[in-house]
Amino acid sequence: MNRFLATVLPVTFALAAVRAQQPPSADPFTTLAALPVQPAVDRGVRAVVRDAKGDPVPQALVVVTATGRSEYSDATTATATLHPGDWVLQAARIAATAGGERFALDERATTSLPRVSGYVLAWHEGKFAAKTYQVNEGQPTPRVELTLATPWTGVVEVVDHKGQPAAGVPVGIATGNSTNPRHTTDNAGRATLRNFADRVTEKSTARLLAATIERIEVAAPANGGTARLQLPECGSVHATFTGPLLPGTTLSWSLRANDRSAPPTSTGPRDATFAFVQAGYDGELQAWAGGVNVKSKASGVVAGSTLEITAARDENERYLVVRPLTTDGKPIPKGYADTRWTYEHGSSSSGAYANSEGWLEIEVPENSKDATLRLGMHGSGWATPLVGTLEFTVTASDKGRVDKGEQKVTKPEVALEGQLVDPAGKPVRGVQLYTASEHTIYAKTDDDGRFQFAVPGARPAELTVRIASSGWFFRDPVETARTVATNGQARLVVQAAGRLRFKAAGLEKGLVSNFGARIEPADGSGNDGKIDVAMSFDDEFLLLPAGHWNFVVTHNQQEVHRLDSVRVDAGVEVHDPRFMSFDWKAFASLLVVHVEDANGAPTDACTVWLRQGGGGNGRGPSNGEVRWLVTDNGSTLHVQPRDKKLSEIHLGQATGEHWVRLGAGPRLEVRVEPAPKLPANARLVAKVGARTEPLALDAAGKGVVWLEKTGDHAVQLALAIGDTTTDLPDGKRTVDVATGGSVATFPGGPALQAAIDKLAAK
Repeated sequence: MNRFLATVLPVTFALAAVRAQQPPSADPFTTLAALPVQPAVDRGVRAVVRDAKGDPVPQALVVVTATGRSEYSDATTATATLHPGDWVLQAARIAATAGGERFALDERATTSLPRVSGYVLAWHEGKFAAKTYQVNEGQPTPRVELTLATPWTGVVEVVDHKGQPAAGVPVGIATGNSTNPRHTTDNAGRATLRNFADRVTEKSTARLLAATIERIEVAAPANGGTARLQLPECGSVHATFTGPLLPGTTLSWSLRANDRSAPPTSTGPRDATFAFVQAGYDGELQAWAGGVNVKSKASGVVAGSTLEITAARDENERYLVVRPLTTDGKPIPKGYADTRWTYEHGSSSSGAYANSEGWLEIEVPENSKDATLRLGMHGSGWATPLVGTLEFTVTASDKGRVDKGEQKVTKPEVALEGQLVDPAGKPVRGVQLYTASEHTIYAKTDDDGRFQFAVPGARPAELTVRIASSGWFFRDPVETARTVATNGQARLVVQAAGRLRFKAAGLEKGLVSNFGARIEPADGSGNDGKIDVAMSFDDEFLLLPAGHWNFVVTHNQQEVHRLDSVRVDAGVEVHDPRFMSFDWKAFASLLVVHVEDANGAPTDACTVWLRQGGGGNGRGPSNGEVRWLVTDNGSTLHVQPRDKKLSEIHLGQATGEHWVRLGAGPRLEVRVEPAPKLPANARLVAKVGARTEPLALDAAGKGVVWLEKTGDHAVQLALAIGDTTTDLPDGKRTVDVATGGSVATFPGGPALQAAIDKLAAK
């Protein structure tokens, strides 16, 4: 899904009553422009619209859509097939069908939007901008800056293996893990794509969205340009689902190999066709039927022919079918089920969504004989109130489908009611709370600050209430959790966090760390006052409770860094110089792992593990890269491919930068520093071990080779002129190549330059 269309937190209050509604045939921008103009909202989300020069554009039209309503989610799904390949029009269509509202700009091109999470669209004279913003209670109101620009437009051209135009091929523009916009090629083999100007970057690629053995993509075209992709020899796959399907179930299909999946080119009620599958493709067909993923082998595709596959549930794999009903007998369409299994040697938990008619399909855990399922049914998402509970037993004699039919839930009784107030006694609305019993149960305070928890089973004597919404802390004492007796009305006092401005120089966004952070009372009042801190290098501030604290960074329960005497005031932004240039290098180092497939393309088909003692911390790559901040703690680094035929790669100590090629040996980089100047007819190369082909070094004097094994390898610098390769004096050494790769650096300078000039002059 596109970033700016992502659904975020539920809205805390509704937008004004006058909203856009339109038939699919209408132009969405015309519909939005005809909306009545709403006045700026008092103390709302500040928005400003500028042009590329930074000048205000007060004539621009601005429409905002709340992203938390179900209408928004429904509109994003329904709009996916309209205006294919054009995210600008799709964004307007969503606003026009999901209750978008138009707001006035003042002479400075600013306005104040409703204080709900939303996405705002602005346009004027053929230039557009759009952004998503998120509003959290207790956190600063965001400011939205929109820069109008002519949309990016590009053409992706696809030809078949013979170079002829290929029609009906799905393509898209990929940026990171997101591929948007998407479209299929026309009869001329061309697909025109359009997006907001800032959504297509220098890292974006034009990608073939077909089932190919290796990913096929090229750099995205410049604005107005064309990118060309070529299909390999292809066949097709036609899949048919057999067996029972519950009412309301819509099958979801994909072909998958390693970390990549391809969608079907067409679907029916029980079948799907993948029209472009590379000959020799070896993968897996997946068909999601409700909550059960049916898998079938997909291999041996032959060029020019169709591989027929039958998708059927394994009769030996058990799955439970049930239609939960409310206590008055009504189904719960698209409700969320919190599922908790217990069996002889363990337990497991997960979640599942009911289909449009309220039916659930839940896989029974593998390796369990008799198993008990305790199911907590929510109205929609996992953070909504609990509608009721059910309990089932599955025995070893049960096979395949275990049909429980329609079952009324047991409605939980209210175990705790209360009110959340600030230190002045004013109700605090919109704060998400939760408590853990057999199920995690959420409650959100209303406009009067009131909440209630309905808990299955007998009423407990007390409940521990925790704050799920960031930016709030309980007071007196300061805590993130409070244990409350259930024999009366609870009155809980909370205080908005202070905002400690935070900046860590030299770090990019997207980092994770293997350490944590906490604050402790600076007056030495003891361990009871310790509070864990959510520390993200993507954020601009830390949210801390008011008070006088010591800030402690920890790893494996050991202190690794400390900043004493940090003062925080509630609801105020604090600037502490130590956090404006946070010295992470005092206790941590940057670990970067680059992962490639057998052909050298970035891949995410593995898990990168940090292991120490008996524990481990695993993380999947993103676009073939893992970036980690790690303490100097003796952790070791391991790469575990998803392909079980490939061995795990042990990279030794978890420090520095590593390059890994799945299914290959270690990487050797050869460098000559400084790089010499070469005559036009000469190439600098390195002869490595028993390799028959020398390694060519680039203009910077660098080259990379992947070896078959670790250990000692002889490296000899040489100069290649035409068909003659001559070893350079003092250019030989033996390199001990480690599992994680090694670098062999040769000195450049006058002596090497003189030797090259002498050979070139012959």
